[in-house]
Amino acid sequence: MHCSIRTGICAAALSLMFTNAGLAQCPAVATDLIAGYRATGPIRVGVPQPTGAAWQFRRGGINGPLLEAIDSPSWSAPAWGSPALAYLVPCAGPVYSNVPGENENKFYDREPSFAGIMMHPLDGNDSVAIFTAQNAVTIESFSCKAEVLGDLSNGATFAVSTIISGNSVQRIAPMLVHWTTSGSTLASAAGLPWHLQPGDRIVINTGSNGDPTEDWISIRADMTLSGGPTLLGPPKDTGTCYGGTVELHAPAVGSNLQYLWQIFNTATTTWTNLGNGPNNIGTIAGAQSDTLTISGTTPWSETGYRVLVTNSCGSVTSAPAQVRFCAADLTCDGFVDDSDFSVFVVAYNMLLCDDPAMPAGCPADLNLDGLVDDTDFSIFVVAYNALLCP
Repeated sequence: MHCSIRTGICAAALSLMFTNAGLAQCPAVATDLIAGYRATGPIRVGVPQPTGAAWQFRRGGINGPLLEAIDSPSWSAPAWGSPALAYLVPCAGPVYSNVPGENENKFYDREPSFAGIMMHPLDGNDSVAIFTAQNAVTIESFSCKAEVLGDLSNGATFAVSTIISGNSVQRIAPMLVHWTTSGSTLASAAGLPWHLQPGDRIVINTGSNGDPTEDWISIRADMTLSGGPTLLGPPKDTGTCYGGTVELHAPAVGSNLQYLWQIFNTATTTWTNLGNGPNNIGTIAGAQSDTLTISGTTPWSETGYRVLVTNSCGSVTSAPAQVRFCAADLTCDGFVDDSDFSVFVVAYNMLLCDDPAMPAGCPADLNLDGLVDDTDFSIFVVAYNALLCP
């Protein structure tokens, strides 16, 4: 049968051919649960898990509530858990590793023997890690390593299943992991390879088997996948000041990946591709990598940014990140305080932005009218009273 690409005839057949051929053209790459956890970004109170991340962490099953970042009197740093159960957090995470800031949880009886994600099933409310496919991908291999770190219970369980086209299939049957002074349990999944379409999921479930205050189970999941890109974590909202630096990071998994960052044009309400070099928003670097850097930021840097990740097997577009511009932070330290007021007063006394003595770019001209006057002072006072940059 003849197919005309120009007229769009047989588009569905061509798409299927591309999908089947493309998977073979995109060799398998390795990734793990730890990379997915780290891609969610720093654990900060009030910061939810990002939309569009490959991995999510929930309590009580795949449709349970998303775990959130909270403060707890039990830890020296925030953790993922539940405000109602502050004593028994984190429910998932943090990573046990030699990376600074990833060892907040000390509520276990021995050090883990490998890097993993701390899961804490509580009173029948399982802790769950869920991987959601963003493209057609084939899971070539999948294994889990687990150990229990508390000695007051009979251990904890873990299991792995896939949900493909709405059908749940068990891939690692529930395994009871006992507390031991050392060692761990390793299990490989059955039924490989798994062919996932966008929206299909892999579910790692951990359950309580004894005293819930001691059912700390450390999980490491490793897999290799081929096919279209998988965005582990979208870029995060951030702030900047005049002349500051912004870094947006969006790690992805897949072979032969290509990145393209885009900026939201508020005037036309469209997305525009970014290129490296000077721009009215600053100087851009990494416009075609997983990390976009904008140095020497200006007020026009305040808008949305996203990244398109592609290979020959598919593409995925990140959720947008918002860059907020803190104009009154004239010293670029994240605060609007007395040091900024001192800088503002000097510029206010000059008045004209084209005064040769005025700092380059006239950063104290907060309303961008070419003057540093009472209008700018009114704007500055509001920011000064707020103290913290948004």
